[in-house]
Amino acid sequence: MTRDALIVSIVASLLLTGCHNATPDEVETETAVAVKVESATVGSIREEISATGVVTAAPGAELTVTAPEAGRIGALPKAEGDRVAAGEILARFDIPSLAASASASQAAIDQATAHVENARAAATRLEGLVERGVAARKEAEDAQRDLREATAALAQAESARSAATALAERVTVRAPFAGVIARRWHNPGDLVEPGLGDPIIRLVDPSRFEIVANVPVAAISRVPANAKAEATDAGGTATEATVIARPVAIEPGNATAPVRLKPAASHQLIAGVTLRVAIFGREQPKAVLVPPAAIIREADATVVMVVDGESKAHRVEVETGITTDEAVEIVKGLKSGDRVIVRGQNGLPDGAPVTVE
Repeated sequence: MTRDALIVSIVASLLLTGCHNATPDEVETETAVAVKVESATVGSIREEISATGVVTAAPGAELTVTAPEAGRIGALPKAEGDRVAAGEILARFDIPSLAASASASQAAIDQATAHVENARAAATRLEGLVERGVAARKEAEDAQRDLREATAALAQAESARSAATALAERVTVRAPFAGVIARRWHNPGDLVEPGLGDPIIRLVDPSRFEIVANVPVAAISRVPANAKAEATDAGGTATEATVIARPVAIEPGNATAPVRLKPAASHQLIAGVTLRVAIFGREQPKAVLVPPAAIIREADATVVMVVDGESKAHRVEVETGITTDEAVEIVKGLKSGDRVIVRGQNGLPDGAPVTVE
């Protein structure tokens, strides 16, 4: 075999070997992802505005008794938890200075009254003497001036007595309304100071309790007037309530604003207790609803994953409306009957095959 023939033979052999080892193009295969789906439905949904509330006495349904002056407590006939009828004695104080002040005020009135009577008699007498030409006109004018000054002094003394009497009347404090003793800070015989810094006893009317709910500022505009609400305590006991007042002004920078509610059964509540409050807002009777677990919140969109008839997942942008713990209203993007993925959708690419559990 010649040299050229050998080279041709080797090349041909290599070509045949290469053709024998060639492999066909590989076809990618995808494993179906197991997901759980639920169908979008049509139903009624009502907005719930969540807040934290505190039970408090309504305006005029609470009284904190304090001493009118420094003194000693003479009597405190009621204990904490006792019921009190309107007009019953809540406290009596022993304050000697008030009695002395009242006596001094009366003495000042008596003296001023005598001065007025003398000045009036002198002015009358001098007026008659002037008419007969016995006394000078200036003497009569001076007498009238003395009468005016005496009258003014009497009015001042009477005003001082009124103030002293009003203060003395506070020595005995009576209940202005029926209620319950919520707190008692002192006992009979204790020395006390005037003012709210040293309270004696607190009376509240449980039949006029309210709930003050701290509602997020962003939700205040969605709280309807006279809206229904539900307040739940730590033990799970729920009380129905109604919105009676919303704020007309909000301090800049505040995250919440107070909304007052009237409970349907205030006697079941305890002042100072914290409650979970749900205020019911607007209602959509025929809304397209999906479970909250179906919603995917992205930076610039809200998305759900739906499963088509070929068991493939598709990404759908939606517009949501009312949201509760049980359902989310879909305003745009879905229709009733669409199957949405509620578990297994995170990270699932558009068009991926799925297996419905």
